[in-house]
Amino acid sequence: MSRPDNSALNSSAFVVKRNMILDLDKDGSFVPICTRRLFQGYYTENANNGDDAFFWGPNEQGEYIKNIIEKINDYLPETAASCEGGGE
Repeated sequence: MSRPDNSALNSSAFVVKRNMILDLDKDGSFVPICTRRLFQGYYTENANNGDDAFFWGPNEQGEYIKNIIEKINDYLPETAASCEGGGE
């Protein structure tokens, strides 16, 4: 994601960020796949059941991080890929 696009999203509320991400994606700006999916509700279990789709919670955060790790795992050295956010 470009620095200006990321900066524009920085302090906005989740629902505002979601609309901005969708607009950026429609306009052809680069939006990382896991970020796009987060704002489309992929990581929200009850996205169709009310306000949960408009908030960033611990479940979404965990799923987002897990999916980023899965997507980049093939590109990381084996020792780095086996460490999920922790040192030795």
